[in-house]
Amino acid sequence: VIKVLKGKMSKSPKGVLFRKTLIIIQYSICIFLIANTLIINKQIRFIQEKDLGFSIDKKLIINTPAIAPNDTLLINLSKTFKNEIISLNQVNNVTLSTTIPGDEISFRSQISRPNDSRNEVMMSFIIIDESFFSLYDIDMLEGRNFKINSINDKDAVILNEKGVYALGFKNKIDCIGKSISMYGKSWEIIGVVSNYSHLSPKSELFPIAFFNEENYPGQFYSIDFNGNENNLIKQLKQKWKDIYSNNIVNAFLLEQHYNQQYKNERLFLRIFLIFTFIAILLANLGMVGFSLHSMQQKRQEIGLRKVFGSETISIIFRILGDFSRIVLISGIFVFPIWYFVIRKWLQNFAYRIDISITLYIIAILTTLILLTITVLFQTINAARSKPIDTLRYE
Repeated sequence: VIKVLKGKMSKSPKGVLFRKTLIIIQYSICIFLIANTLIINKQIRFIQEKDLGFSIDKKLIINTPAIAPNDTLLINLSKTFKNEIISLNQVNNVTLSTTIPGDEISFRSQISRPNDSRNEVMMSFIIIDESFFSLYDIDMLEGRNFKINSINDKDAVILNEKGVYALGFKNKIDCIGKSISMYGKSWEIIGVVSNYSHLSPKSELFPIAFFNEENYPGQFYSIDFNGNENNLIKQLKQKWKDIYSNNIVNAFLLEQHYNQQYKNERLFLRIFLIFTFIAILLANLGMVGFSLHSMQQKRQEIGLRKVFGSETISIIFRILGDFSRIVLISGIFVFPIWYFVIRKWLQNFAYRIDISITLYIIAILTTLILLTITVLFQTINAARSKPIDTLRYE
């Protein structure tokens, strides 16, 4: 390498080959990084734009104070607060639940059909009220929702589609009115709701059971609102102070909270962009040196071609063609490495795009355009040089 940099190998075949090899490696890295950046960006857009199966817009979340099960006073206060805020003009709907979309579901249990404990299914479950599905626009596919203050619903359960089939029911209608067992107690299935991405589309959909427990308060208020959230939060803080006294209100938008799940992918993309820029810069600087050296080597060839009548434009295209071959060789060389790496990365997502060869071709073309811009000025100067000067020099 030192000999190449000092120019001692510049005219030897080994020196030229070594220079070309270094340039090919540099442009291989460029193509690899550009292609990966394009794929990563497309995958992030894909999961962000995917239908989640529920509504995320205009949802304000408030943490409830720490309430223990059967704490009658605080349970009543939580219901009072809900009734107070539902009357506000900006509030369309309110629900209480033990978790919200974007958070891991902490409650899990083995659930089975009666007399079939050998085929237990580990299932997440959420305790909700009757407003949960309507607020989040989750479709009720079969059966019915929980009823307000219904004594009959204390032993009822609603499943999502994944839960229905995980428990071995033939279809959604078949399970209505049937029972499931959990904690040694029997629960009647009264409804089936559509699957929704409780966690981001990076994860697979999973079975969920929904219960309605009067004596088990929710940990989150979900508020569907209209207008400006800042005005609403001011009103909510006053209501909160009136009911919960010294407890501090913690309010945040669900959309921002849910999208926090993508922060690692966004950071990964930014890092790739930085490294791509550095790689392009270094490769083009290397190409400037290589092209200067190459033009010196081609002075006599260019002069002779002009003597024999070659047009300047044809000489320019011929020289650019020589440089373009370097990019094409780089693209072929790095393709299997790129394909293996990006396929492994995409396997981290339950829902993913197909590997696009078109994006890889775009990466090669982008690199080709950058290379052309880098060497074009030197190429034009070399092609426009006077043959007499070039041949006299030689």
